[in-house]
Amino acid sequence: MGKEKKKYRSGQATSFITRGAAIRKLQLNLVDFRRLCILKGIYPVQPSDMKKAGRGNKQPKTYFRTKDIQFLSHEPIIWKFRAYKTYKKKLRKAIDKREKGRISQLVRDAPRYKLDHIVKE
Repeated sequence: MGKEKKKYRSGQATSFITRGAAIRKLQLNLVDFRRLCILKGIYPVQPSDMKKAGRGNKQPKTYFRTKDIQFLSHEPIIWKFRAYKTYKKKLRKAIDKREKGRISQLVRDAPRYKLDHIVKE
């Protein structure tokens, strides 16, 4: 006899992931997650059985395919979003301290991200 299958380890429970879980997995905030989904063309889906997809919870939630989120996790633009976030923190700190030299240096060396690889897809 084989091993007994554990609950929620296969089927719809593993095929779909909630928006909140996806955001935690990608370590992004909601704004960046939505921007990334729009850029990559990933949309929420409606599972056929909400109770199975929600692991027993029937409350209406936003679900994404797990494979789509896995696909997003390897996207290099996520690192650019994080770099821009740290840049904004540094700039805000320099402005508050009134460091004119540091402000001009930060503005000159502001991070830029290209969407070439997304357009190619």
